[in-house]
Amino acid sequence: MPMHLMTDDDSMSYNGNYVNSSRYEQREPSQQQQPQQPGTQQNRQQPQDPPLTTSPNFDILDWHPAYESCQRYFLDHAQHEAGTQALCALINIRLPFQWHQNPVISSNPSQVPGTSPGSGGPSFNFNQWSRPNSSANGRNSQQTPAFVSLVPYIRRLVITGFDKPGILHGFFGDAYQAGITPMQDCERRNYLFAAKHGGWRTCKKQYDMNPEETVPFLKPLQSIRDEELDAAEKNWSSWLAMEDWMIGPRAPHEETGQDQSSERSRPWERAGGMAGYDSGLPDASGIDPLIHEYLEQILRVTTIDICDILVALLAHSRYALKRKALNRTLMSNAFFEHVLSLLVRLVAAGERPKSTREARNVVRALGECLTACRAHEMVLLMQQVEVMQSPDPQVVTSFETLATLAIALLNHATVKTDIGVWPQTLKGKVASACSDFAELISPWSHSQIGARLHMMAKTPPLGKPDFSTAEIASAVNDLPVTNSRVGLYAYLNAALCARPLTDDMSLFNYLHAKYQNDTQALVSDLIVASFDVLANALQQRQSPNHILCYRSFIANKLPLLITTLSGSFAPMTSQVYIQMALRRVDVHPFPPLSSENDTTNNEILKKSRQEFVQACIMFQLGNEQAFHSVMGESPAPVASRVVRYNRQSLAQQCIANIHRVEELARELEGMNGNAGAISGALVDTIRHLYTAKETMSLRTLCNILSRRLPLMDIIFQYSQPADVLLPLCNLLNEWTHDEDQSEFQPPYEEFASVLLLVLAVIHRYQLAEAEIGAFSSDTFIVRFLNNMSTSIPIRALDDDQQKQLTKWVQGLYATDEQGETNGISDETMSHCPPQSFYLLVPTLFEQSVQACKLMVLAINTLKGGLEFLLEPFLLPSLIGGLSWVTKHSWEDHGDTEILLQMLRKLIQPDSISGDAQAMHQTILAMVARPLVMSLQELQRRQPKRKDVAPLVEVLSSHLDSQRSGKCGSADFTAWSAAPEGGLRATFSSVVRGLVQWSSQGSINSIPYSYTHRTITTALEMLGADEILAIILDELRSQTRSGSGSAALEVATAIICAPSPLPALSQTNALMQFEQSAPLSVNQRRTLRQALRARLEEPKELLGMEAERVETLVRLGRRVETQLAVPAQLTMPMTNLDLDMNMAGADMQITSAEMQMTGDTTTDPAAAAAVVADQDFTAAMDQSLQMDTTNINNPNPMSLDMSNNLFTSQDMDFDLTGTSQQHGAGQMSNEDDIFAGLEMDLGGDDFDFS
Repeated sequence: MPMHLMTDDDSMSYNGNYVNSSRYEQREPSQQQQPQQPGTQQNRQQPQDPPLTTSPNFDILDWHPAYESCQRYFLDHAQHEAGTQALCALINIRLPFQWHQNPVISSNPSQVPGTSPGSGGPSFNFNQWSRPNSSANGRNSQQTPAFVSLVPYIRRLVITGFDKPGILHGFFGDAYQAGITPMQDCERRNYLFAAKHGGWRTCKKQYDMNPEETVPFLKPLQSIRDEELDAAEKNWSSWLAMEDWMIGPRAPHEETGQDQSSERSRPWERAGGMAGYDSGLPDASGIDPLIHEYLEQILRVTTIDICDILVALLAHSRYALKRKALNRTLMSNAFFEHVLSLLVRLVAAGERPKSTREARNVVRALGECLTACRAHEMVLLMQQVEVMQSPDPQVVTSFETLATLAIALLNHATVKTDIGVWPQTLKGKVASACSDFAELISPWSHSQIGARLHMMAKTPPLGKPDFSTAEIASAVNDLPVTNSRVGLYAYLNAALCARPLTDDMSLFNYLHAKYQNDTQALVSDLIVASFDVLANALQQRQSPNHILCYRSFIANKLPLLITTLSGSFAPMTSQVYIQMALRRVDVHPFPPLSSENDTTNNEILKKSRQEFVQACIMFQLGNEQAFHSVMGESPAPVASRVVRYNRQSLAQQCIANIHRVEELARELEGMNGNAGAISGALVDTIRHLYTAKETMSLRTLCNILSRRLPLMDIIFQYSQPADVLLPLCNLLNEWTHDEDQSEFQPPYEEFASVLLLVLAVIHRYQLAEAEIGAFSSDTFIVRFLNNMSTSIPIRALDDDQQKQLTKWVQGLYATDEQGETNGISDETMSHCPPQSFYLLVPTLFEQSVQACKLMVLAINTLKGGLEFLLEPFLLPSLIGGLSWVTKHSWEDHGDTEILLQMLRKLIQPDSISGDAQAMHQTILAMVARPLVMSLQELQRRQPKRKDVAPLVEVLSSHLDSQRSGKCGSADFTAWSAAPEGGLRATFSSVVRGLVQWSSQGSINSIPYSYTHRTITTALEMLGADEILAIILDELRSQTRSGSGSAALEVATAIICAPSPLPALSQTNALMQFEQSAPLSVNQRRTLRQALRARLEEPKELLGMEAERVETLVRLGRRVETQLAVPAQLTMPMTNLDLDMNMAGADMQITSAEMQMTGDTTTDPAAAAAVVADQDFTAAMDQSLQMDTTNINNPNPMSLDMSNNLFTSQDMDFDLTGTSQQHGAGQMSNEDDIFAGLEMDLGGDDFDFS
């Protein structure tokens, strides 16, 4: 039969079977045969249900012969049976024949030790009903009686749960019902009393017999009956009355509960007398179970109320401030708590208080009770200040019950109404008593009862709601913390979906805060989550460039991270951790027969795993054979293994031979673990070339990177954008233009290469100024970024600018007598630094279009002049020029034909050199998206045009050129069209999906289809406050369903996900177009800021429902913990040579030359304080990614320049210094920069009529 045993050290479960007891239980007592004495009657009726000792029918003279019969059977027969011996061994009690001293083998005194009842000694003589003077104990017996008490065995069977009829019959024979059952009943009742006295350990100690016969386990009473419990209650009440001398004339009347001894004058004194006390011993915990009934009867039939009971309880307790000298001892804490629990139940049930008077009195009594209890304990604390003893658990329990009573009373409707009209001084006294008592018990209690009482004291009706967030949060219990691969999966998705945000410090801070010192889970989850991110990208069929970024992270970045972390591991630990992670990585998550793409995806995953393992081997993170044994593959051939590169050595090679950069750029695409060293070497080379002002080598390097712009996705996994762009931007700002030099085209070409790389990187990642570096507003790069598509009115040009613009117009469009253009001469460039030229390009385009429109300039001449801009040394000027064209209205100025001719010439040139072609493709990628939108809008307005579609087709191949973290129009349309809520429903489903995948992540190897672009889009369109509300709703729902911990992890990962700095001051940024798109709301607030704002408003928290407050506080705690930057990481990150530090004086850059914001080597999100509180980059193509619902509707697409997204000023097409209306442009010779020029105005001019 199954048993649940409790040992000395702890409670434990034990399943065992007393084998032979089944034999006892299976046979009826009447069927078991025992030896009979001659002459006994076997058919004599055995008494059924013998009277118990508490019964008036119990006759001791009838009981005793049956007991002696059981004693003889036990000694002569049962103790020698194997079943009895086995059971006694289990319950750890010796049988009489096993005693060390004076063993008893049988009831026959002549039996000597060493013999058995059937081995030559006297024969066993059984007489069930022995007559007087016939037993061995009779007066006529000639033998010394052998008396063995059966009580220890009955007692041990009772407390271990083996006092069942079959076992009792096997131990004591057929007479057990008459001889043993009365004693069994007494022992069962005693067991109830012992269990009630002082807990399990005390109870067990009372039943231990000696060190060798301790009780192995205690088991609750079996087959308990109501009659037993009723009898036990009556006996217990009688005993308690005995302890308090409440007997005889002092005994409470059974019906009314009135004290017959005397009448007392005050109700609370009568309450104290009628309620009675518990045991007079201070440490006693036994409580009369009828106390509740007594007090309820008193409240029902007398004028005594709960106030009287509370006053009487305090007056007779040890906490009374003025205590009478009573002849009786004080009540115990258990009794104190027992009565308080009754009052709590009555108040919580709404039964009390019944009247306003009772409510007022009981609250006053409560205040006195709280004050008295606190004063008593404070005195004890002062006396024990050096001892530092922990409080008595019973005191803590009773005080918690008192605090619960206070909370119940203050929440009672009658009490609230009455306190509302109290004087403020009286309210303050009660509130102070509650607050002081709450401060006393808060350090003791494991519950939040103290914090809740403190809160009640500061809220109506006692006080005003004046809480801090910390006080409110202290009343909220936290949920268990779970760490799974889902949290890292969401984090890495955010870190790699756009510009890589994977700098070492940010990653280590995040991992340390999330996993603390659990390095095994850290490494395992990091590896598995990285492969999940790659599988997710393959599942979504992302572009090859994006897949390259994910693969490079696994093969190059991940081994570096593990190498850094391994500094805190024991030897060979890294190998074990990686092996464990590889077992969790599924390289065949996609069904093999589903599609060809899925088969290819599985191969990519398998190949990525192989590349990761090879990199780990190169970094000496483990044994090659060990890794391949886990994967089930043979080691790679020796010839295919690569050598680990050194960053400093590579940088020196590049400085000595700049063409080495081309080779390293090709190797950067390799998945061999060396990408970190190569990236660091390229960054070091750029810094060195800037310091040395080696612009020719820098031009070569910039051209290489411009042609392979996706490689920046890999470089930025190891460095910040400012590491690359800051020296380049400083070079552009500090560019020295020497008018006396012999050639000007080479410097222009070097400047163009550097500028193109800077603009291409800024456009690809939509970088903010703070991510580039700290520059003043008058530097070239800031002025250019803010005004690259804005033309300058002629009258706003200074003298130098007017001269420079005139020179460029002459160089582009002036013709000789044969109609040939003069070209761009050194004289043109000598008087115009490159910075000035690029700032004038939008004005040059505007003046050219206006002149052509007014037939001052022939269209062929215009196109001929534009060909010069396709030369490498001027090619980046197309960025500013085409940006101006994009902004320029197709409708308002009547110059559509001219603009289309310009676009055809610049987008589809008839011929272009090889070097220029690569630069041209990079520029088209930068202008493609807004220009396509502009052309599509023109096509919608003029559907019969045939010359727009070819331009759109050319540009369409360049649309997927950014990694900005924003969604495309197709995704936005699908998310917005989601049923039951659109974008809100989409966001909710994403959170739910991640939580569900977290619960079944080990089962479902295919990761949940997720992109962080959903989060950024929802934030930009709905605002941080709305998204936070959705997260809180999902958290509350998941908590109700039992997935609260997993939901908290997902929500924390979303809120703590890395995000780039917001783009500031780029109102004139590249490629923004759709002015009719609605601006996103709440742009300046992040999710973290929204959460912090909600938690910083205690009044709002108090106005929320409790469940929502708990959800908000738990999320705030988790986010605060995750974002906390450790004072010192326990993981050494500087003890290994990771080839990531510069060495040598030739690699250093002065602090003045390379002054940075100070946050370029840390998480960009942490540098948000440097700039404004915006959350998202002002997109270069913001209109497309914000709202595409009206793309196909021509009506909302109004190019209202007064509301443009590019500049804070209205578009100004002023050629004369005043606003020029459509079709009425007039210029004076003073303002006409084309005046005096002989231009070819042949018959090719357009008819503008």
